[in-house]
Amino acid sequence: LVLLAGILTLTTSASAMMAAIETGLSPLARLGVDVEKISLALSLALRFIPMIAAVGAEVREAQQARGLDTNLVALAVPLIVRTLKMGEEIADAIDARGFGATRKDGPDKRT
Repeated sequence: LVLLAGILTLTTSASAMMAAIETGLSPLARLGVDVEKISLALSLALRFIPMIAAVGAEVREAQQARGLDTNLVALAVPLIVRTLKMGEEIADAIDARGFGATRKDGPDKRT
């Protein structure tokens, strides 16, 4: 999966990936599903797989240098913390760009 996600993200732009996912999920739009948000989430998840694998390799290498190569907690905690930090940074960037925001009753109100 890591290899396939890496190949997909190297050969496909984010907008093309989102457009393909939106097209595939378009029947769900008639049921009230926000296809745009789902396509964003799926494309980000696919982009994150190789990044998380790379971070995991970095953490594993650092823990081996410290002699903690067999300790699962020493690997998992920094990996989870770094992954959550990356996710928070991406969420802030998405919010800053106003993705999915619809304005009602004037320019300062979002729903």
